[in-house]
Amino acid sequence: MSSGRKALSASALDASGAASDADASSSTAVRERISRYESELRLHPAGVEQLAVWHDYIVWVEQTFTKGNGREGNLLKLVQNCIKDLKDAPGCNQDPRYLDVWLKYAAMNAAPLDSYKFMSANGLCTALPDFYVNWAWELERVGNFKKAEAVFQKGLGGAVPAGPDRDALAKKHEHFQARAMKQVAAAVREGAGVVVTSGRSQQVPTAATSDPSHEEERSVLATLKPAKNVGSVRVGAAKKSDAPGTFPVPSTSGQTAGNKRSFQIFKVKS
Repeated sequence: MSSGRKALSASALDASGAASDADASSSTAVRERISRYESELRLHPAGVEQLAVWHDYIVWVEQTFTKGNGREGNLLKLVQNCIKDLKDAPGCNQDPRYLDVWLKYAAMNAAPLDSYKFMSANGLCTALPDFYVNWAWELERVGNFKKAEAVFQKGLGGAVPAGPDRDALAKKHEHFQARAMKQVAAAVREGAGVVVTSGRSQQVPTAATSDPSHEEERSVLATLKPAKNVGSVRVGAAKKSDAPGTFPVPSTSGQTAGNKRSFQIFKVKS
């Protein structure tokens, strides 16, 4: 375990006020649980066994300290330490549990897209479908459908191994395409005026001035490259999911070769 990792001590817990709403026995139980996790982390070298402890520890803190995004339980510090301690650990960089920790970090990050870019550049969790689903979702949230499509294509193009994982990613891609097409169609139909497709706003003529064939709509939709061997896109009640979800992805191992960029912790939401 990295010498730089700081335990969540009893004194830190007192300072945070995390046990202020609990009775003495509950406060003691929390401290004892923290102490057990810290002891287990010291028992294992960086690797999949330590990752199992880290993940259980982080999930427990997240569920125990529910106020303020886990701030009272020092959740952010734990997530950061886990990421740093295990970034180069054998067998961890394609483990769904490590990805789950990264997703928690990105959710607390003031610039979540920076986290995904860093992970992609360093080969972290890049064989897991949930990585591409969540990255594309963050791009979709800011209206960058073109880059979101590119992210999906990267995963479907071979980064995610063929099989159930890629099939699950293809299904999420269908849902994304359905949402994108519905938004563009609604903008053209209602004369909303602006559709964002590549990080920049694109003017869409109103229904009164647009061509009946909706050339503008087809132009925008042309940027959404369909995946190979994917069925028809469903919308409305037939669409099963609108947001990223967690796949039951089996644990895998392996290190990505080559040079990796130095690690840094990005600015976190206040």
